[in-house]
Amino acid sequence: MAGQNISPDVFTFNILIDNLCKEGLVSKAQEIMKIMIQQGVKPDVFTYSSLMDGFCLCNQMDEATKLFDHMVSSGIANVFSYNILINGYCKSKRIDEATKLLDEMIKTSLVPNFVTYTTLIKGLWEAGRPENALEVFKSMCSYGQQPNVITFSTILNGLCKQGNLDEALTLFKAMEKSRLKVNCVSYNILINGMCRAGRLTDAKELFSRLFEKGLQPDVYTYSIIIKGLCNEGLLDEAYKVFRGMEECGCLPNGCCYNVIIQGFLRHKDIPEATLLIDEMVDKGFSADATTFELVIHLLRNDDLILTKLRNRSKCSKGANFK
Repeated sequence: MAGQNISPDVFTFNILIDNLCKEGLVSKAQEIMKIMIQQGVKPDVFTYSSLMDGFCLCNQMDEATKLFDHMVSSGIANVFSYNILINGYCKSKRIDEATKLLDEMIKTSLVPNFVTYTTLIKGLWEAGRPENALEVFKSMCSYGQQPNVITFSTILNGLCKQGNLDEALTLFKAMEKSRLKVNCVSYNILINGMCRAGRLTDAKELFSRLFEKGLQPDVYTYSIIIKGLCNEGLLDEAYKVFRGMEECGCLPNGCCYNVIIQGFLRHKDIPEATLLIDEMVDKGFSADATTFELVIHLLRNDDLILTKLRNRSKCSKGANFK
């Protein structure tokens, strides 16, 4: 551009800085901003926000905070800027500082959006502070911010991980009655929670409700319910669900095969597991580490199966079986 006497504008510099930061090249991005200023192009809120996000991604939170303070003193910090730093604090487990930022936003008359609240709620759940997460959720509603399906799913996931399944189910039913369009992700979270707690009846009911609502279960949904059935020893039912996937327009992937094979292996149904292993390998999928260990343990004398799995693993990127 310079060779053609075309001077890059703030928009051009911002694209370059943003991409460098996303690649983790924050030092290079800082150099570009210096060149930008030298050329008389004034950085704007997007420039600073991109650089701040880069610092957060590299876990250089002190640098991110300094830059944010400069933005605040310059009067250019906006909701987007606050959201970046709140996300950075949450990911670096500096939850109290993230919470203070939300309070600061409200005091400065900035209106937090659903991204602000959802980010902080997720951070609080992951930090093991469910009560605070629910307080932020209630605060969100009281300030007139309508939670969306992502916010609700974050709360659902937290409740399930805490073992508060009845509360999660109540919230889920409220979601269904609201104007929100509940998606497959929300169902997956709750079905997984029920399966992990051994509440298979609830899990199967939710799985059936997916179809009633006109939603298409994805491979993750199937893997969850198949694993839940296998864990309870309901292998015939798990196999039926597995075989019904294609009829419903969802082809089993490597994860699905590994889940059901592990179920049969753990319940010592070696013949069926062997047939499924053959089928999995023929379709180009590989055994994961857990399947491989179970096969070695249970089928150590079956050289043909072991050879097939090893050969398939060598062909698969990222596999590291010995």
